[in-house]
Amino acid sequence: MTSVKTIYESPDNGLTVYERRFGSSQRTLIKSPSEPSLKHELNLWRDIIKESKTNAALADMLEKTRSLYFLSKNEN
Repeated sequence: MTSVKTIYESPDNGLTVYERRFGSSQRTLIKSPSEPSLKHELNLWRDIIKESKTNAALADMLEKTRSLYFLSKNEN
């Protein structure tokens, strides 16, 4: 009896996990992040704000995002 070897792979340090049989390129998603963590989101926004200091397109989109946020707050 030959046992089938299963390989587990994660491209993002365990947030998403795939399994596949040894020798196969087909993989099956077995775990995905349901929602990014608050810490991850805060770090992302910190990086976006920092990068917007030297990236005009990003600064423009960030300002549009801020405007949309304030407009939507005033509607509610």
